[in-house]
Amino acid sequence: MKKGNSFSFFFVLFCAALIIQPAFAAMENEPSGFRGIEWGEQPRESASRAQGRSELKEEASIAGPTVRAYIRKDEDMTFGRAKVLEVCYFFQQSLGFAKAQILAEGYKNFERMLEKCIEDRVSRTKREERRASQ
Repeated sequence: MKKGNSFSFFFVLFCAALIIQPAFAAMENEPSGFRGIEWGEQPRESASRAQGRSELKEEASIAGPTVRAYIRKDEDMTFGRAKVLEVCYFFQQSLGFAKAQILAEGYKNFERMLEKCIEDRVSRTKREERRASQ
């Protein structure tokens, strides 16, 4: 595995554990979705709420029998300060939107993506703490 590919792989695993969890496993301070798509939502539901963004286009080359993969034509190719190569949305037949995969190249982009994940997690935790103390 190339060095850049291994960073992408580990980042995907990290995101899955940190911020991209299925709806049934999410806790109160976890995000309700990713880039405007709610966890558990079906592709046609997200298309109706696209709010000026292009519709999701199925990417058959990486789909499976019970999983469909989608990309957006006008996707924001950044994640925090990182430049990304691809953002792919995965929908499971029974669960709906289940995960997002962000691919980037190079250690610097990996560090920037990690920084963004940590910042988002900390800010959500602080918001929840403020709500709980009120």
